[in-house]
Amino acid sequence: MVKRLVVDEVARLSSAGGADGRADALEECPRLAAETQRAREALADLRAALGRADPPAVEVAIAAGADVNALPPTGLQPPLHLAIEHQRVEIARRLIAAGAMVNRDLGRGWTPPLTSRAMLPG
Repeated sequence: MVKRLVVDEVARLSSAGGADGRADALEECPRLAAETQRAREALADLRAALGRADPPAVEVAIAAGADVNALPPTGLQPPLHLAIEHQRVEIARRLIAAGAMVNRDLGRGWTPPLTSRAMLPG
């Protein structure tokens, strides 16, 4: 997702002003690449904090730019789905407050609310 945004932004800059636009786009590439790298690192930090059940570290990762709705390329679930699956209630609350998509269906019909209900005893 982030890589696509970088490509779109460079294309927009390039088409905006002919030769000057292409020069502007080339000058922007290092900045956009750095932003992409920071976003990747923030998402990795978010996933690590989720695995450690560390709500303050989740907040730090979100503040650093972690995309709370990111779909990892490896087929893993987005952060909110993982928080619900592992019963990390406080982390789930923080992800929702940061804009996580609550009713996101990953194609199997399981949204975070359905997952949480399925895990209730009885």
